[in-house]
Amino acid sequence: MCPTTTQCTTSCQTVAGNSNNTAGSSISALNLPQKIYIDSLSNLYVSDSTNQRVIKFSYGSTTNGQIILGTTGVPGSNLSLLDYPTGLQLDSNGNLLVVDANNHRVIKLFTNGTVTVVAGISGQSSSSLNHLRNPNDLYITADNTLYVSDQNNNRVLRFAPNSTGGDNGIIVASGLNDPRAVYVDTNLNLYVADTNSHVIRQFTRTNATYNVLVAGNTTAGSSTSLLNLPRAVTLDETTTPDTMYIADTGNNRILTWVIGATSGTVFAGTSSPGPCTSLNNPFDVKLDLTKSKVYIADYNNNRVMRSNGMYYFLLYNMNSLRINRVD
Repeated sequence: MCPTTTQCTTSCQTVAGNSNNTAGSSISALNLPQKIYIDSLSNLYVSDSTNQRVIKFSYGSTTNGQIILGTTGVPGSNLSLLDYPTGLQLDSNGNLLVVDANNHRVIKLFTNGTVTVVAGISGQSSSSLNHLRNPNDLYITADNTLYVSDQNNNRVLRFAPNSTGGDNGIIVASGLNDPRAVYVDTNLNLYVADTNSHVIRQFTRTNATYNVLVAGNTTAGSSTSLLNLPRAVTLDETTTPDTMYIADTGNNRILTWVIGATSGTVFAGTSSPGPCTSLNNPFDVKLDLTKSKVYIADYNNNRVMRSNGMYYFLLYNMNSLRINRVD
């Protein structure tokens, strides 16, 4: 049991990228990784953005990555190439969807190797409902509904399962300021990292304009009640209430933030315990609940970090002592 009312940790290690944090183009190196994804077998997928590729690392391997999409250092618009890949996720059929930001599209790599556009139109940016403008992130629900943070259109679009390039999306969040990340919970509430507003917003499925600020207050700051350019949000829905993990990029830290709380707790980065203290613009955070791991895309350090075991917390929330998670 954690002996304090803050947090406990085991350790943290680099699982992708050079050990000296330098950029590189070898199969074990990264160059400014933007986004990550963990599949059900605990394999790690990395959008190695400046290297124009997506790499897969099997669980336990830090050197034997496999390029599964793109060509190292070669941007392009045909379906075998990428131009700044960002958000990525597997759908329920094992197909990989990737945000191809500078091509203004989302592409799908089928398990048979076929690639197709599923949102946006290649090379065309517009504010029309069948276009994207430098999208940044995506989320796929259990029924394969696709959500896309359409960054430079300051909105989030929802696309039907099995959509194809050029299909119209539905605006499910608007009035944003540089949305960089999306997450959809099991109740279909949408969470958006509204980066330049320094907040995490929650939208219901029925209202694209009304939203609740669930972290931050539109003023940048370094206290644990404020955020500074948050670029990622994900949820641990096994806790009660749910717990957000936020990449508080401008503060070089990862926060945990219980839904309904007025402040968060530093999980990694500045002022955190253990070896996960040195982050440099963390761009993404993902959870592997099956193995109790937390993964961090440490952008300017050209690496992906993994905690060796989940932290557990004793937190005072709404005047009651509660335990988030013990592993």
